[in-house]
Amino acid sequence: GGGRFDAGMLYYTPQIWCSDNTDAMDRLSIHYGTSFGYPMSAVAAHVSACPNQQTGRTTSMKTRFVSAMTGAFGYELDPDKLSEEDRAVIQDQINTYRKYSSLICKGLYYRLTDPEKENVCAWEYVAEDRSEALVLAVLRENHGNEHAHYVMPRGLEEDAEYEDEDTGKIYSSDGLMQIGFPLPIAKGDHEGYMYHFRKVE
Repeated sequence: GGGRFDAGMLYYTPQIWCSDNTDAMDRLSIHYGTSFGYPMSAVAAHVSACPNQQTGRTTSMKTRFVSAMTGAFGYELDPDKLSEEDRAVIQDQINTYRKYSSLICKGLYYRLTDPEKENVCAWEYVAEDRSEALVLAVLRENHGNEHAHYVMPRGLEEDAEYEDEDTGKIYSSDGLMQIGFPLPIAKGDHEGYMYHFRKVE
């Protein structure tokens, strides 16, 4: 790991460690770049301690979780230093990852934005039969009078409808792919978002 790998390593091991930098925000660009050469199921991505040891940056547990949902999910924390609240959050996060792990490991991966050029980093996993999609996004910086940020999923079945699992709202697939949906107004920097869409039969 830590940049000490090549494609041939996947013959010997199912996972790689793409960087010793575990900062959730830096990892957005690291994962984006790594995805051009490696399947995301092989990229180990962890929720690490906060403030981050390399950058000193503070990010929410949710945003660190969303960032780590880019690949082979895990934790890099000292359990003895966690609050009871964080322990409960981690249990929920593990359950969420298990719920979507098959989609993340076996689904089609789409880069929805370029984190080096856009304020929102967004990516997506779509089931091969297009029955469901998981969209994840992180807002890098929040500014005064920040404009609405729309995320446009890809790879959905055309002329179909998809339901947002959390809100129950129904979207047309063409509308999602051509116009997108707006992220909620952020309350600060480094907001993380996750949406699961299931095709309406």
